[in-house]
Amino acid sequence: MKSAKKIGKLLVITGLSGSGKDTIIDEFLSRFPHYRRLVTLTDRNPREGEIEGIHYYFVSPEELDSLYRKNMLVEKPLKYGTSRKATPKHEFKKILKDGNHLVWRIDTSLAAGVASGEFFKRIFSVTEYELLKQATKVVFVKASIDDLKIRRQFRDKTQHDQSNYSRRDEHDKLTLKKYESHFEHIVVNKTGKLKESVDHVVEVIGEKPNPE
Repeated sequence: MKSAKKIGKLLVITGLSGSGKDTIIDEFLSRFPHYRRLVTLTDRNPREGEIEGIHYYFVSPEELDSLYRKNMLVEKPLKYGTSRKATPKHEFKKILKDGNHLVWRIDTSLAAGVASGEFFKRIFSVTEYELLKQATKVVFVKASIDDLKIRRQFRDKTQHDQSNYSRRDEHDKLTLKKYESHFEHIVVNKTGKLKESVDHVVEVIGEKPNPE
């Protein structure tokens, strides 16, 4: 009789835009090369250094809408700054069937649903829901208002739209008020303190870097 395949692990990283999620993920992955990004879709062009299939799947706005209509995404495409993003369902096969360890960078409202268990219960079968619930750790990344503004302006440059971020922040505040009790793990990512922030994430997953 064949033994059941071992399910992988899912580390969810969330937080407001500009909190430093990608920077934390990059440093985390350099310490834990057996983890990979859970690759999401975006309808913008690649930024400098971004690689197709590693950082994102880059598609046109029309392609993203088509995938949603075909029920091939786990959520409705949401706008983040100057682009929209969404997650393809097939990425979860890597955890459930291939035993991969993945890092998933997602919107705060979606992460709240993942942390509470509501998301997995709605999208997956009962068996898959139980497996993913056990395999998942959710980390909320925070930063000061000043750090958020500086990082956003530096990243977006001439496309920076403060009014759009203000609307998003208000939405996220309401989400946090509703779901904050579900975020068990919170990391405060201060400028110049990346190592400490990533050390905190490492404590959450309870692993040692670079296992044999």
